Amino acid sequence: MSLLALAMGGGYGHASRVAAARWTLQVTAPTLVVVSDPHLPEALAPGCSLISPPAAVRSRAELRAWVRDLLAEQAPDEVWVDAFPVGVLGELTDDLFEDRPLRHLARRLRWDSYVRRLTIHPPRYDTVWVTEELEPAHRAWLAADSGVLEPLALSDPPLDPGPAAAVDLPEGVWLVIHSGPLQEVAQLVAVARAYASGPIVIIAPGEGLRLPGVHAWLQVIPAAPLADRPEVAGVVTAGGTASLRQYRHLGDRHIVVPLRRPLDDQAWRAAHRFSGSQG
Repeated sequence: MSLLALAMGGGYGHASRVAAARWTLQVTAPTLVVVSDPHLPEALAPGCSLISPPAAVRSRAELRAWVRDLLAEQAPDEVWVDAFPVGVLGELTDDLFEDRPLRHLARRLRWDSYVRRLTIHPPRYDTVWVTEELEPAHRAWLAADSGVLEPLALSDPPLDPGPAAAVDLPEGVWLVIHSGPLQEVAQLVAVARAYASGPIVIIAPGEGLRLPGVHAWLQVIPAAPLADRPEVAGVVTAGGTASLRQYRHLGDRHIVVPLRRPLDDQAWRAAHRFSGSQG
């Protein structure tokens, strides 16, 4: 069996969610994951290979054509679609997938924004795995156009602790962990300053830029095992699904800062972070 997962979108969460679903469902099939960022580290999705559309593919029609060609080339036995039921641009239609099994990993969306991308002939899913509570209109749309809706509480696969163990951290450190742009990192650092009595270390991709009050800027992938280092007093992240899942065990030592996203409802997620509901 071979699996193709369409998991386009910003940040690290899409690839991480596919990996978590494979682990939770005990799927061992070779998996090719389509992501937006060609530089995404494969360490985020253990057991998977990553691929991205060429930079020239930008429009909905171009992306649909690229996905069609990829499906023909790979001929997967099963297809998963992460987060966006008709794709990140609305590129997915029912004619793309022929008769192969089609599954959807549903997460919380700002449905009033995403609904504008719905297509006339959306994919019909054999199974929808509901990974967190959905807006009622979102859930109703999935129920009307898909088969079975099943709650799925995700667990992450074991992540390589080696990179986290290899870095030096000062005692009582607060970590700011984020894969977004510098202005968002700076916003999280400002929140960390309000909580931290010790040093602040940024864990983020890119060059280590100087920010006031920051002890160091490090690149550590995967970052989640850092939270279990004895030197760590607390962690500050945005409100993405992977962050809330991977640092849930920290309780109040995990400070969540919801960031504004066009399609991801981080404010709802931060407010319901301890509910554990899959709708």
